[in-house]
Amino acid sequence: MKKRNQGNRQRFIPFLIAASLSLPFLAACSSEESVQNGAGGTYTFTVSETIGEDTLATRSAMTPQTVTRDLGNGMTLVGTLTEEAGAATRSTTPLTSGSGKAYVCASDGTITNVQDITLSGSSLTVHCPKAGGSSKIYFLLGTAPAATVGSNISAVTSTDVSTDWNNLYASADVPTSSDAIGTLTFHHVFTEAQVTMTSSDASTVIGGFSTSVSGIAKSTATLCANGTYTASGSATTLSCTGTGGSGTSLSSSLVPFISTSPGSSTSATLTVSSLTYGGTTYNYTTGNTLAFSGTFAQGHRYNFAMTLKESYKKTFTISDYYQWDAYSHYVSG
Repeated sequence: MKKRNQGNRQRFIPFLIAASLSLPFLAACSSEESVQNGAGGTYTFTVSETIGEDTLATRSAMTPQTVTRDLGNGMTLVGTLTEEAGAATRSTTPLTSGSGKAYVCASDGTITNVQDITLSGSSLTVHCPKAGGSSKIYFLLGTAPAATVGSNISAVTSTDVSTDWNNLYASADVPTSSDAIGTLTFHHVFTEAQVTMTSSDASTVIGGFSTSVSGIAKSTATLCANGTYTASGSATTLSCTGTGGSGTSLSSSLVPFISTSPGSSTSATLTVSSLTYGGTTYNYTTGNTLAFSGTFAQGHRYNFAMTLKESYKKTFTISDYYQWDAYSHYVSG
């Protein structure tokens, strides 16, 4: 009897060892059930949205353009179109939360893994195969197109994304090991425009203005899973209005838009409908447009800076008039 019990114990010990070794495997499988194609590793990225150049492509800053228009009421409008430095990543937008998708791709762009992601705080965790099988991970926060394993990243698109102006894009190489922690810098997908009106004499108050910009925006876009997009839909006009000004400079709010040809030269027309200068409001219907041409790159921010200059006196007094054949000014008698 004693020998039989001892034999049972000897046979039971290998069973316990085998069972305990299988538990981590089962746990790993159950924790990745929502991940397509059997993810093989968990990687954590720190997340930032710092000021920096757009990494989607190498783009040089726009050369400032200056155009002049005589508004016909004693004022000349000088407009300068500039690109805000480092506007590809707009750090003024807090990047603390958001949901979207991660796409893990092979070197030829074939998607090997797709999963939902949620950004919380300053880190983001993603599950994906080891670096040997995949080379790139693309991240989209906001409206993100769905994709299936086996499709190509360049062919995965989502349409009508104009309602989500805060789409954010990032990409990273697959880490070489689970211990490697990478850094993701998110970039804004869409573009923003602003109009600023300033008095040239540094004393006259700009109380308000109503302007519009046409030729650079479309109503919708087809957003690709790798962060690029193709403008679609009809052309749209941006309304840039400044109200309640009490100083010599006034800016409109930033207006988001989908660039008609991101990264390509596009004609922009700014139209001034009205402006309040020195307490007087002037309305315009003709001779009030300024033409620009610029490369409105994806994710960048642009400012149409308008400077108002008085070209002649708008209000005359008796001291401004002379009888030119007289020996002296007529008010002297």
